[in-house]
Formats: sequence, C-alpha cells, structure tokens
Amino acid sequence: FVDNFLLPPQDQFDPSYGAWERCNNLVHSWILNFVSLSIAQSITYFEYAFEVCQELCEIFSQGIFVRFTNLQ
Repeated sequence: FVDNFLLPPQDQFDPSYGAWERCNNLVHSWILNFVSLSIAQSITYFEYAFEVCQELCEIFSQGIFVRFTNLQ
C-alpha cells in the first residue's frame, strides 16, 4: 500500500478487491489519525494510501530543505 507495490485489483468484483480496499482504508485512516490536523486536512481527499505517503514525503522533504537552507 505505502510504496504502491500492492496495486488494487482492476475488477471490483474480484474476491480480493474487498480485502484490498479494507486494508487500504485502514492504512489511510491510521495515517490520518497519526499526523497533525493541518497535515490531515491536506491529505484527506486522496483515495489510496500510497498517494498519501507520496504527498507526505513531498511535504516533509520540502520542510527539511527549508530548515537546512535556514541553517546555512
């Protein structure tokens, strides 16, 4: 889920689709409850957990760069 390695089944009638969707929702929900409210508001509307992780990586990598340049 997090690294987009486990893609969703293409057919929603596939027996594994329900399990995949439940796991995706669980991971997505966990991430939303783990981050601060301001960050959660910016990632609420993503459908897949890996999209949330990509967005978080982008958000935090920018912050690290900004802090690093401020130190110099």
